[in-house]
Amino acid sequence: MLDGELTEEELEVELERERKILEVELITLEIMCKATIQKAINAAFTHLSAAIRA
Repeated sequence: MLDGELTEEELEVELERERKILEVELITLEIMCKATIQKAINAAFTHLSAAIRA
């Protein structure tokens, strides 16, 4: 359209694109959270091992 409005088809394409972007962002956040948790667990076990050896 010439007046800057999206057609229904263009809107659907844009919404689908945004859905995919959001999905990728959520997957990225999930991976980051899992990595942070794993680092915390590793640190806890490192300190526990050191305390047992002391």
